[in-house]
Amino acid sequence: MSDLVVASVVGNPRPGSRTHAIGRTLAGAISAELGTEPGPEIDLAALGARTLDPADAGAISAVEEVLEADVLVVASPTYHFTPLLLELGAAVPVRGLFVVEAELEQFPATARAWAHRHAAELVPAFGTSRPLEASNQ
Repeated sequence: MSDLVVASVVGNPRPGSRTHAIGRTLAGAISAELGTEPGPEIDLAALGARTLDPADAGAISAVEEVLEADVLVVASPTYHFTPLLLELGAAVPVRGLFVVEAELEQFPATARAWAHRHAAELVPAFGTSRPLEASNQ
């Protein structure tokens, strides 16, 4: 079993949303492919406005969990997160996985296939001092 941490952050304003389920499913598929257990799930809807309070214990804990993750699944009902993640200092080694409503039923199989194809790209720099680099492939 690997000690890599695969966490997810969900940015849907509704708690327990389909977006949350997609993030959980993809994080689980990536974790399985990497031989580890799924890590923390941060649902920003549950934090609400506390997300913006730098003194809030829940927000602080969520930030710590994100910073400790080796792989982070960012799930949101909107697109175009790569520029934001790069600006925040994240490495984005693979393109995002976009899901439309008609694909929800078969998404678990899609997530497993995506994780199988991309897992090696998500972790090539672990154990080295070289940071992952962004890719637009």
